[in-house]
Amino acid sequence: MMRFVLVLVLLAAGCGDQAPPVIDAGGTSDADGDTDGDTDGDTDGDTDGDTDGDTDGDTDSDEDGDSDFVGDCTGEWDCSGFPCLSVPPGPGGYPTCVIPVEPATKPSENPSMDECTNSSDCKDGCGCYLLQIFAGPYAVYNACICDECKTDADCPQPKQQLCAPGGAWGAPKNHCVFAECKTHKDCVTGDGQAGYCIPALNKCAGIDPLPITGKYCHFADDPCWTDEDCDASSGQVCIPDGKGTGFKCDYLACPETL
Repeated sequence: MMRFVLVLVLLAAGCGDQAPPVIDAGGTSDADGDTDGDTDGDTDGDTDGDTDGDTDGDTDSDEDGDSDFVGDCTGEWDCSGFPCLSVPPGPGGYPTCVIPVEPATKPSENPSMDECTNSSDCKDGCGCYLLQIFAGPYAVYNACICDECKTDADCPQPKQQLCAPGGAWGAPKNHCVFAECKTHKDCVTGDGQAGYCIPALNKCAGIDPLPITGKYCHFADDPCWTDEDCDASSGQVCIPDGKGTGFKCDYLACPETL
């Protein structure tokens, strides 16, 4: 399991996620009255009449036509009216709610640590947000946060990281996320078993909602899908096995301080 000595977690007002990216990059009107550039009457930019961004006619965000949906949301109705977008975009991405994080507008409870009081104190394009830090002593303070990336290529390890949009998984700006896999197509075993590429929660963080540690492959024959599939009485939880071969029930080894 991954070890974190320092975990940064955003405290969001309201729903607690980030500023939504534009669903229709072109922003142009088309013949069907929406702005996605096709003529099928939905808003996903393909021509199959559903809203998942692939072309198989179901709504599960993959291309196999079997409606076996895996994700946090199926549409904005699951996201308090905010966008439900696949990360990364397109077939095989993981649908999640993209909800703006409210910027800070006043000093934190630790004003001597604050980098900013509001977003006007930060560089253009950046914002002032309240952070929780778990590294030795617990601390909360305001920090200027900027986009880390526009594409995967902007991340320090583009083959093992993806660029998640601001609003996804609690971060206010575009951010690089560890990716054992990026889409479902990356999760195929040697014998041809297909899996899913899903986010895993950082269960050591001790906050609600929990941040994610990254995206990992999950297979139908894994010992667990959730913690409830494990022996709760012994303290086992469902976590990635660290080998790229799925999830397992195991004891959570957290660092002494976060």
